[in-house]
Amino acid sequence: MSLVLHYDFGPIMNNIIRVGSILSQHEYMESVGYSCKDECQLTGVIPTELGSLSELRVLSFLKNALSGNVPSSFGNLSSLQVLELAENNLGESIPKVLGSLTLNTIAVGGNRLSGTIPPSLLNLSSLIQFDVGGNQIQGSLPADLGLTIPNLQFFSIGMNQFVGPIPPSVSNWTTLEVIQFGKTKLSGKVPSFGNMPKLRYFSIFYNHLGSGNSEDLSFVCPLTNSTALKSFRIDRNRLGGALPRCIGNFSSTLRSLGVNENLMSGEISGEIGNLVNLEVSDMYLNKFSGEVPSNFGNLQNLVGLQLIDNNLEGKIPTSLGNLTKLIRLSLGLRHFGISSKKWRSHSNSSSPLLSNAINSDSIVDLGYNSCLRDFQDTAPPLV
Repeated sequence: MSLVLHYDFGPIMNNIIRVGSILSQHEYMESVGYSCKDECQLTGVIPTELGSLSELRVLSFLKNALSGNVPSSFGNLSSLQVLELAENNLGESIPKVLGSLTLNTIAVGGNRLSGTIPPSLLNLSSLIQFDVGGNQIQGSLPADLGLTIPNLQFFSIGMNQFVGPIPPSVSNWTTLEVIQFGKTKLSGKVPSFGNMPKLRYFSIFYNHLGSGNSEDLSFVCPLTNSTALKSFRIDRNRLGGALPRCIGNFSSTLRSLGVNENLMSGEISGEIGNLVNLEVSDMYLNKFSGEVPSNFGNLQNLVGLQLIDNNLEGKIPTSLGNLTKLIRLSLGLRHFGISSKKWRSHSNSSSPLLSNAINSDSIVDLGYNSCLRDFQDTAPPLV
């Protein structure tokens, strides 16, 4: 029968070599965990001796200052299920031998790892959480990715140097809750993610996805099936076409909507006013035309609304005055702001348009959208 031990080392035991010498004496240890901030962080290189703990199931050194590499001796940890080494200073590549284990969690994000992901690691059907985000890893995603690791709940490769397309097979991830592809170099067509009812965070921002055509946003409407969605970030890509009206059918739990810095065109659908819990809506630097939808006034929880650098025209809807939590409002091209105090001191009673909405820390940027000319008679000078 295995001996269950869990060490929680105090501030004086902050050298990983000293920790390793203690742990290696307990062959049947099943769990090792250490995380701390600042003065009690573990330092040094991870000892290869830890690979002798044959019964170890959980190894967690989150948020420390460990350096060196991930020891290849970890391939001997035949019982290991959870490996958490995120937010350290680990370098070199991920050992191929980890692909021979039965891991359900690997979290090595926030390090300095390079090279490619070992193919064997992406064939672990036992994986539930996979996090390599915030490293310097290269390569492309295999076409059968969604088939070889079908039970994922968390998948993060963001802030790396991956290239190529997102494999359509990811539609097989029916239990996925978090997907983070942001700030890599992925390109091509965005596949469907419509079979993910538990999806909460969808992030593919800052890539080279899309080609500026009308079919680029075909993946959007299937996401209405994700009834727990809180964040939808597709900004800074090459996505073209009109933003589908189905955006208004997204989950009422949605808090963050980012479609800025793309090639989208057409009118902004009034259905966006159905997203009553939305807090941030970034839609700037596109080619949206028409009027600002009056239904934006339904978004009582809105803190930030940015529509700058589009082709909007007409009148600014008075319903924006209902947005009492608004801190940042950007409707134009130029980046400059005024405080609510200055706004109210220049506004007159015939134009209470936004004075009720902007609190003491707010910034208003109206810039050069065509709708500004219908506002010049009553707005304060933007100087």
